[in-house]
Amino acid sequence: MSWIIKRMGDTRREREGKVRRTFGPLYQLAESIRADAVDAVQGYPVLRAWGEYMNAGHTLSAFGGTMARVAPDLDLSIFDKVAVKLNAGTPITEDEAYRLFCAVRMCESVYRVTPLQKLRSALLTEQLAIELDEIQQRVAA
Repeated sequence: MSWIIKRMGDTRREREGKVRRTFGPLYQLAESIRADAVDAVQGYPVLRAWGEYMNAGHTLSAFGGTMARVAPDLDLSIFDKVAVKLNAGTPITEDEAYRLFCAVRMCESVYRVTPLQKLRSALLTEQLAIELDEIQQRVAA
């Protein structure tokens, strides 16, 4: 006899694992920025996350955009500000590094209470916005 269980959502343990997998790399990046020790590959700042290296600036910008869609009342401009500075190779102040760390913490708090469907929807919308921007840049060039 087999049991069919309809799952209405994640268990607490599954959700905690998703939180750690999502925010762990961002906390590591914030700490490396504070310690002034950001990893770089071929001159670009990188973030080791989810099994691969990614451009740290682009990741921060995309993450900030996604979370801004989830919680529009939060001031997440620090993600874009730090992303621009990382991509340009300019120094990041201690205050900016601290604000980035606090913003990641705020986003984690929001992530924990937001339904997964809303998170998925915001992520898909942000992915589409990024792809449209890339297409517009190719057409303009």
